[in-house]
Amino acid sequence: MRNIAKDILGSTELANFAIDELLPLLTKGDIDEANAAINENYMQFKKGLRNATIS
Repeated sequence: MRNIAKDILGSTELANFAIDELLPLLTKGDIDEANAAINENYMQFKKGLRNATIS
């Protein structure tokens, strides 16, 4: 399942997030918590882009 998620999402990090963090929340029906996890993951991604330098 992890390999399929990696192929679809194009990233090991995103696949790990989807399987390890997001999927358990969604299977429990914790939609608000899943949404918060997605938002937090996005903010960390966005923060990483701000700190990146283009060469």
